[in-house]
Amino acid sequence: GLGVVVLAFAIGLLTSSTKRDVQSITQQQAQAIDQLTRDHRDTTQALRKSFEGVNERVEEITPAVSNLKEAVAGLGEGMEGLEERVERMRPRIKQVLQTAAASTYVVVLRERSGVENPHATAWVVGEGRLATNAPVAEAVQTVLDGSGTTGPLAVKTVVVRSPGAVPRDHRVTGVVIHPGFRAFIDLWDEYRPTGMSPQGRLHSVRPAGVACDVALLEVEDGEHLAAPLPIAPQDVLEQLGPGDVAGLVGYPSEDLSLSGVNLSEPTPTTQIAHLTAVTNYFLAVAEPADRLLVQHSIPVTGGASGSPILDQDGRVIAVLSAGNIELTPLG
Repeated sequence: GLGVVVLAFAIGLLTSSTKRDVQSITQQQAQAIDQLTRDHRDTTQALRKSFEGVNERVEEITPAVSNLKEAVAGLGEGMEGLEERVERMRPRIKQVLQTAAASTYVVVLRERSGVENPHATAWVVGEGRLATNAPVAEAVQTVLDGSGTTGPLAVKTVVVRSPGAVPRDHRVTGVVIHPGFRAFIDLWDEYRPTGMSPQGRLHSVRPAGVACDVALLEVEDGEHLAAPLPIAPQDVLEQLGPGDVAGLVGYPSEDLSLSGVNLSEPTPTTQIAHLTAVTNYFLAVAEPADRLLVQHSIPVTGGASGSPILDQDGRVIAVLSAGNIELTPLG
């Protein structure tokens, strides 16, 4: 009987301890659940406030988004034809030079013996007239008035010859030289500007260019000349500056192989480069009316004198007057 009582007492102690443990665990769980509940509530409130701010911001930017959509829609409409417009804006210098070549003639000196030599370049400026530079016209004038040398090598006739496989000649019958050309040279010679070399020696200063270096050649059968080249208007000339694309069409011949030109089928040379400066004749900044010296990086040599220099729209912006050439020895 005693053993049964002890066992029962032990079971009673175990049962009492287990109840306390269960109650303790249940209380901890309840506390944990309560803490989770509070944390969840706090998080929910924070998220609610955040979303309220987001909603307010969305309401603020909604009109801007609507405007953006309208702008994008308008941009789409504006993009139509953009490629075509860009293509029209591309430099067309190659095409305009090819077109200008048909109106660019080689000036040919024909000796009494019949030998012909390329001399310079001229281009159609109007019916019966071609433009070139003043020294070319002065040389032609000596032939026309007979003041040149005599003998079998003397030049008898001057013609301008069209390009192509079947060229056409037009005999030059008269010249018109800008009166300012000789006036500038005489003024320069009168003052004889000098400079000081690094070694301390005085030397004559060479002009950067001769003002008014332009002339006209009048020819026979002028109605059969090619179309005149357009000349750039004054507002375009006033806007010229460094970096502008420019091209030249002409007949360079001096010191070139085969004299540079096949007179049986004249083919003008074309060059494409850029303007490097537009100044007065003293290389200084000036008012538009005095910015008459157009400097460029186009390679030139004798024979190209008088060539038209064109912009990318095919308009003549200058006449080739001179170039800086530096000869370097071989080997």
